[in-house]
Amino acid sequence: MTIHAFRPLGPSALLRATAPRLSAMQNAAAVFATFLNQRAPTFASNTALARDILDALATAGPLADSPDLDCDALGDLALRLRARGLTLRGYIALQAAFLDTLSECLGSEPALHAAWRRALSTILATMMTAAHGPRRMTGPLAA
Repeated sequence: MTIHAFRPLGPSALLRATAPRLSAMQNAAAVFATFLNQRAPTFASNTALARDILDALATAGPLADSPDLDCDALGDLALRLRARGLTLRGYIALQAAFLDTLSECLGSEPALHAAWRRALSTILATMMTAAHGPRRMTGPLAA
């Protein structure tokens, strides 16, 4: 009898395996909205916006270290969130709400959370740069 040991999934494989499951869950947006309400009440009342944020983060997660990361789509979302009042501090609330949603919906395995924390760092930095970076702070040049 041969015993085969399974190697644990690496961070990229964990992201690819869990992102579609999280997006497909019917209650994930409601769970995310609840956790977001605890940290940033302004955004939680809009479940459609919570679903957009959750889907964008889940879609971008597996691509965080890839040139295929859709920076334009993340930038557009970041600008929408900024227009609704999201500040730089609000990104901490987004990350915490996402990780809490991940725990609630898929479990709190440390390797899973480490992989998502790393991916979210890249994703949220991309969004913050798009919405709050130095190019967004400049006005038009006077003639």
